[in-house]
Amino acid sequence: MREFKDVNLSLSAKAAQVLISFRFGKSEISDYCIRNGWGGLHLSIWDYKGIDESRAMIEEFRAKSKIPPFITSDTESGFGLVELKEATEFTTQMGIGATGNPDYAYEVAKATALEGKYTGLSWTYGPVVDVNTNPMNPSTNIRSFGTDPETVNKFAIKMIEAYQANGLIATAKHFPGQGHSEMNSHFKTETLNRSVDEMEACELIPFYEAIKAGVDAIMTNHAIYPAYDKEIASFSYKLLTELLKEKMGFKGLLITDCLEMAPIKKEFSIEESVPKAILAGNDIILTENDFELSHFAIMNALRKDIITEGMLDARIGKILNYKKKYGLFEPLPDKSMRPDLGAHKALARKIASESVKLVKQTTPMPLNLKPDESLLLLIPEAKRKLDVGVHHRDSMIKQKFTERHPNTTTLVFPEEPDESSEKAILDKCATSSAVVVDVSFKLSSGQLGVLNFRQIDFLRKMQKVNDKLFVIAVNPFTSDQYPFAGNIIHSFSPNEYVLEVVAAKILGK
Repeated sequence: MREFKDVNLSLSAKAAQVLISFRFGKSEISDYCIRNGWGGLHLSIWDYKGIDESRAMIEEFRAKSKIPPFITSDTESGFGLVELKEATEFTTQMGIGATGNPDYAYEVAKATALEGKYTGLSWTYGPVVDVNTNPMNPSTNIRSFGTDPETVNKFAIKMIEAYQANGLIATAKHFPGQGHSEMNSHFKTETLNRSVDEMEACELIPFYEAIKAGVDAIMTNHAIYPAYDKEIASFSYKLLTELLKEKMGFKGLLITDCLEMAPIKKEFSIEESVPKAILAGNDIILTENDFELSHFAIMNALRKDIITEGMLDARIGKILNYKKKYGLFEPLPDKSMRPDLGAHKALARKIASESVKLVKQTTPMPLNLKPDESLLLLIPEAKRKLDVGVHHRDSMIKQKFTERHPNTTTLVFPEEPDESSEKAILDKCATSSAVVVDVSFKLSSGQLGVLNFRQIDFLRKMQKVNDKLFVIAVNPFTSDQYPFAGNIIHSFSPNEYVLEVVAAKILGK
């Protein structure tokens, strides 16, 4: 195992080691970053390759690197969340929380770590430890384990332990907590007017507990917390150094959320934001398209004495220690250790079966429709595809319902229903044996599953026309919008295993 003192790096190479950049499935980005000694690559798309092809790609990255790069990814709902073929996607964190069984959090993280570690992943940006105290939160909602610190703690600690026991750095995010947000942190800078006492009694508790449990990484949030500082949290020395490191005792890797998210990019150039993040106490900077400029920003800040080489040395010493701890200087697990994907998918099905909740029922279920009885399935417009934390994906709901009942007609539930579309759908509702409505809309503001007034009124008309109406809500906090609905199912996720359970509940085997 090599020590930091044994690794000789130029100043430029030191600057590169504190950077992690998105690859976006583009070889030109990874080629540049590997050639120039980047600290890591964030693989958010994985080229849609399978596990073995991705493993070969990462082994090539390692072979070409003087210091192996961190390979990071978002795996809040399993390795399949990043759309890697073969990898397992589980229900969301709130879906896991809905089972009431924290051991499932451990099993999900263990399965995810085994798949990720075998493939070459070394660091996951999960779990989310935000406490979802605002029902209309567009950034957190189903990405959280729950609405109180105790629930979040029980599940998050299990996930952290499993990730790190099985070879992945776990990340508690988004410090100091974005569960009370009203805006999507990807789009706007938000001021969260929570007092210090409120933060200590809620948002900060999961971070204290994660630190006690030995979490090795924490990711920052891009909101402003005026009770502590007027600066955005990712740039706040008071929050990141004085509170998190000195008071709360965090000694691990501190990484920014992406500095090219709109709240940062609208107010700061990359030349400004990167040094500000380092001065606040961040160890690693996460960027997207401005990977070259982010390196220039560090070198420029060094030339201007805004930051010092000693600051980089302290961070690189920590970075290399974690790269050693998590085996980056060792070969990937032997190919005989390829994970049992079938067992992981069985686990995903089991958890899905316990997570889906029937919260309101007026129609006996399952329907057990006869072949000549028709089912109407209404799904959101494609222009508002569901986004569960990270990626847009096509829902498999049509496939899962049609497999069980071929006599299913699928129509679009419009975002802005007009008189013509309403009439056509209501006529079909009247002649169908039952109606299933998926309300998993993703609004431009970021709210998930929130209906506008026109849609709510339209849904009410459907209920009057056909009382065998079933509403599927991914976001459980939106059910108050349609109290008139006779049957409501909380699914928490659009993944295939969850949809199998939902279809089976409504239609039968």
